[in-house]
Amino acid sequence: MSTKDILLEVAEKLPPDATLADAIYELEFRQAVEQGLAELDQGQGIPIDEVKAKIAEWAGKQSSRPSPKLGTGKPATGGRTGFDVL
Repeated sequence: MSTKDILLEVAEKLPPDATLADAIYELEFRQAVEQGLAELDQGQGIPIDEVKAKIAEWAGKQSSRPSPKLGTGKPATGGRTGFDVL
């Protein structure tokens, strides 16, 4: 499939109110998936057992963190929000 064909296919699938950012996101996503599939075809993938072990490791690290305080009416960030930097 040519690049032009891919562009047209993506454009056809977008809703009428889609933005240029929406189109770029869809194109980047498609390219990333195609790159990943090509890497798998070349034997560059990670065995599923390794992936599961990594996820379990990450999940274990997450569970050792203190849980955010819920129901206090205040953000768990000590009164700061992500919008403070704006």
